[in-house]
Amino acid sequence: MMQAETVARGVTDTPSRYPEAGARRIIGYVGRLSTLDHTPLAGRDIICVGYSDWGKDLLTNEQHLLTRLARDNRILFVESLGIRRPQLAGRDLRRIGRRLVRALRPLREMDGVHVLSPLLIPLHGKPLADRLNRALLPFVVRRAARQLGLRDPVLWSFMPQAEPLIDALSPAAVIYYVDDDHAAKKGIDGDSFRAAEARFARRADA
Repeated sequence: MMQAETVARGVTDTPSRYPEAGARRIIGYVGRLSTLDHTPLAGRDIICVGYSDWGKDLLTNEQHLLTRLARDNRILFVESLGIRRPQLAGRDLRRIGRRLVRALRPLREMDGVHVLSPLLIPLHGKPLADRLNRALLPFVVRRAARQLGLRDPVLWSFMPQAEPLIDALSPAAVIYYVDDDHAAKKGIDGDSFRAAEARFARRADA
């Protein structure tokens, strides 16, 4: 695996095992991309696992960041893995319906980013659902990566549930970008999320 210093030089002096510290360095680095003539993250294939779906009226932090990175890199964005337990309410039911429709469609390109809608079981923290998702996620992401011809990708994730992709993809580097305390959010199994976060952070380069 390529060292993080090679792929994200300027992000951090040494690979961080503390995701919050690494995220602050990454945020500062990415904020300077528009002023650099040459950036270490250029001409790369990047697979990014996000916490939200692409295409909302108001772009999220991750969408702003990836749209900028897409100017010089080829990016596959994997939409939300469904870590919050859905409720039998209109909003969640509509979201589930949209995900079912999108999952049956081919990859779509938005703002220069290739977007994948994985069809996973939205019951994070439940042992059976977690086991199934750990098998499904690598399958759908590898298939999309082959379709796009991605090579030696950087795995950049906002969610620790992307850990199965480390073994499945053998990425050049693993970046864990922490921008919020997702474990504290309503509807999320905080203990399970923090355990997943600790595992992923130990394996991340930055």
